[in-house]
Amino acid sequence: MVRKSFLVLCTACSLVLTACGGGNNNNNNQQDAAPQEDRPPQFDRITADQPIQQDTAPQGDNNDSFEQAIEMDYTTANQKSGVVNPKGDEDFYKFTGQAGDWVAIFVSANPGCAKDKLDPVLTLYNASQQQIAFNDDELLGQVCDSFLLTRLPADGVYYVKIQDWFQYHSPNDPSQWEGGSLYTYKLYLMKLTHDPTNGIMIDPEQGDDQTQAPDLVFPQDAAGSLLGTLRDTSDKDVFAFTLANPSTVYVIFQPPGAEGNGSTTPFAMAYITTKAAPTVAVARIEGTNEQFELQPPLLPAGEYYLWITAPSASLGANAFYSATYFLGSQDNPLDAEGATNTGQNDTLATAEALTESSTAGSYFVLAHLPTDGDVDYYKLTLQANTTLAIACGAQRNGSGIRGLTVSVRNDQDQEIRQGVESATEDLLIGGSQNPLNITAAGTYYVRLSKQSQAPDVTGTWIRCGIHSRAQQ
Repeated sequence: MVRKSFLVLCTACSLVLTACGGGNNNNNNQQDAAPQEDRPPQFDRITADQPIQQDTAPQGDNNDSFEQAIEMDYTTANQKSGVVNPKGDEDFYKFTGQAGDWVAIFVSANPGCAKDKLDPVLTLYNASQQQIAFNDDELLGQVCDSFLLTRLPADGVYYVKIQDWFQYHSPNDPSQWEGGSLYTYKLYLMKLTHDPTNGIMIDPEQGDDQTQAPDLVFPQDAAGSLLGTLRDTSDKDVFAFTLANPSTVYVIFQPPGAEGNGSTTPFAMAYITTKAAPTVAVARIEGTNEQFELQPPLLPAGEYYLWITAPSASLGANAFYSATYFLGSQDNPLDAEGATNTGQNDTLATAEALTESSTAGSYFVLAHLPTDGDVDYYKLTLQANTTLAIACGAQRNGSGIRGLTVSVRNDQDQEIRQGVESATEDLLIGGSQNPLNITAAGTYYVRLSKQSQAPDVTGTWIRCGIHSRAQQ
């Protein structure tokens, strides 16, 4: 199954900012950073259909409460159809599950985040009607359908609630709610079993090193589901994969907890190494720092390992991870220096002009800072009375860069606004919470630098998305 992420702000194809909330695209605060390619969800292969039940009132469709929840069978590829109508409608479904079973729940309604369609929010409850998991966007701000991969913690009844994002976000302000006859959806429920050739990879727990690593198969033109339990604090899961061609590898984890996939702990680290050098990370993220998107640029053809480790703290009663994984073949435009060179765009005078993307006012770049002293300058022409928003991702997406610093500067090389990426915070300059307003037309500059490089991570990339829009 596929989802996009903070890289949308940073990339032309689809990096997404975790700083953004839910909602359809005209309500998100996020900006694009990095390009990713869409892959069809596995559930779209299901062809069974059922009539949409049209609601005529909040209690019109007879599934508006836990007591009225419609029964589903999660052991088969089960599908229901419904509609959030009128505004404020909530729909409930239920199924009986067993402890330890892996379940996928998918609400298909609005993959393109279009206006006047349902932006669904999915909540999972246990038999006591306590929330245990949640999902808003498959890929935050890019794919507005809801998608949840979870491991059931106990035998018993489970409930699924579907509602509109605006009601979820503003529960006490009915004027913000949306709904109507066009706010339709399909709900898919499926028990997942180990099926690597079809992109369902459940770690077989064959050992804690690469000697018995199972093969991770990337489905063609689709995304896979990667699932595994965290046995104890020493657990280390390893998967082997081979790239026949240069490819971008995406492994996007769902966060833990009742506001995420329901796991009682985050993973500690997820990282990629080559088979030849299994102790040196090409890219690495830390789940304990809420880094959930492992997205290095194009990797050369060759043999690799993906490692996932457990945290050293208590794991809780239901410790697991869930992720989607897929391959891409394109990325943001690479800057003039490439991955290893320096000196071509290191000053204001030699700043590299950014090329506007197919979206007017949006510019994307894939940069590298291979040495500690390297800086990169980029320039673009802005009109008066515009707002500027910049999203960049490095450490938070697996790069070894630490302390990425982005500075917006005028033609006198004077700083207008600065942003710094940390282990726990994405880098966003501007946006609706703190807009950067450009009052005078002219040439403006974006300067990239870093504080240091992680000694055990070789990646030096940065993805940035720069977005200018007329002031509203």
